[in-house]
Amino acid sequence: MLEINLVQGKPTLEVEFRVSLASDMVHAMSLIISAPQYEGFDQWVYAQHAALPADLMIDMGAVLALLQKSADFSRWLYRALPDAPIHCDFSAFVAGLGTLAAADWERFAAASLAGFARTCRGADGQPAQAPPLHDAAAVRSFLEPHFDPQHIERAVHLLRDPAAFKACALSVVSRFWEQCYREEYRRSLPLMERSVAHHRRQNYQGDLAAIFTAVTGRLLPEGNADDEGIEKVIFIPSSHIGPYVLFRGRQALRPLMVLAYNCRPTAAPGDAPPPAVQDLFPPLKALADETRLQILAILDGQELYAQQIVDRLDISQSAVSRHLQLMVAGGVLAVRKEESMKYFSVNRETLAALAGKLAQFRGIGG
Repeated sequence: MLEINLVQGKPTLEVEFRVSLASDMVHAMSLIISAPQYEGFDQWVYAQHAALPADLMIDMGAVLALLQKSADFSRWLYRALPDAPIHCDFSAFVAGLGTLAAADWERFAAASLAGFARTCRGADGQPAQAPPLHDAAAVRSFLEPHFDPQHIERAVHLLRDPAAFKACALSVVSRFWEQCYREEYRRSLPLMERSVAHHRRQNYQGDLAAIFTAVTGRLLPEGNADDEGIEKVIFIPSSHIGPYVLFRGRQALRPLMVLAYNCRPTAAPGDAPPPAVQDLFPPLKALADETRLQILAILDGQELYAQQIVDRLDISQSAVSRHLQLMVAGGVLAVRKEESMKYFSVNRETLAALAGKLAQFRGIGG
């Protein structure tokens, strides 16, 4: 029987926590590809980005970009039951990918182009139209704004050749597992399992924003608060994501949404750490850098947009952007959008709460 939230007038949001080998691998590869654009990931991510063979990096970048935009692939990955073998056994994950037919990979490719189209707007302000897969030139032109030059030709080829797409995806997953992730997953698994066990014992209720805050200790980022049509949220732990959260399916997977969250603050030996420790990690991580402390000082008592902050620092715009992303993710900065501009200001509530929690720690004789 469908449970109805009488206050909201819509179905109660279903919340699930699960460990997923398949999802965790996809997330880990995504973080490694994105490492140059972000500050604050676990150091393992940056080490792997530096050590990854160039050919694997190119194939991994192309395959991930395409699959992550494909709603059909996401449905296959995330709508498997929690105890499905792909969530706990690498061989089953590879076998599952291998049993997908050429028609499935062609469908993934078409859904990938549709996913890129959802993020683009035409001259009339309407969503862009994805080009037909058989038109290589049109596909290349359509994808160019979304891909590095070293990935674009590979991506176009994979989209237009389902057999090559499947073979490349299987190769990427297998090489990444053997060369990078087998031991790291074994090391991280206890952290993820303890985090999931902790959250499963809680009684999370409310809308998406309330549950997100209860799980992560932070406000739901701007642009993600629209939970219209969302009936279920799956939280998947990650030991590498730092203060960020990965969202999957805000549009394409409705009524399902998938969130990857940092499991380290809630996965200390012996079970979850005290709440003060859970809340301390993201803002302290965001402040643990001289440049970010300079940004905090620049914004003291005022609100500025990104270029104004860049003009006051002797570093590149891309570097400032990475620092701002981490500070917003860590909750120490607030961001406000006005037309095409983002304005940043100090989140005084977070800093006040941080100071209060630090003051709770007692020294000898305290």
